[in-house]
Amino acid sequence: RQGHVVPECAARFTLGMAKLCRGNPVDAERELRDAFDLARDRGEWALVARARLSIARVHLTRGEPSGALGEVGKARDLAQRLEDSLLEVESMISLARLHMFLGQVKRAGLLLEQAQERVAEKGIALPGPNISMLQASVILARAGRGEEADLDKAAALFDVAEREGHSSTRRGLRAEIDCARAALFLQRGDAASARERAESALEIAKVTG
Repeated sequence: RQGHVVPECAARFTLGMAKLCRGNPVDAERELRDAFDLARDRGEWALVARARLSIARVHLTRGEPSGALGEVGKARDLAQRLEDSLLEVESMISLARLHMFLGQVKRAGLLLEQAQERVAEKGIALPGPNISMLQASVILARAGRGEEADLDKAAALFDVAEREGHSSTRRGLRAEIDCARAALFLQRGDAASARERAESALEIAKVTG
């Protein structure tokens, strides 16, 4: 088992998130806690941080933002100590999502700006679509109905996210973008297009499980 810590943790992460998506946070947390314990016992600190980020999602599903903030904050601190730029960016994105959940849109926007600067500085590609999509969501949260300039900015960011996440392995991201675009169309009063995007997200969700 000593030589299989990384794949075992990855498997537990996947099982945990699958159970969470199926509405079973108790079993999900059990898998993720096992991954956390295994990684900590073997000194795999990057995996410890990733486990914390996953456990934070369980807290958020339960409506426990304080618990989620604690886990993400510790993950970010660990990422900074490890000088792991990718993990640090993922932690900032998670924090931004949490602040959006709490209605703290300005704070979420600042975190996303910091994450984007880090991505550009280090040439990190993977989280880019998530950042673009969240930035668009921040703009939508700030914009009132009919503020076309802001809505156009959000639409442009969704275009960027779609281009960056076009790979067929990222269907879940495309579903999220379709949902977000549905919200954009609703703000523009275009119910037909909103329904079309929502139905597209639903079809992708059925395919990906």
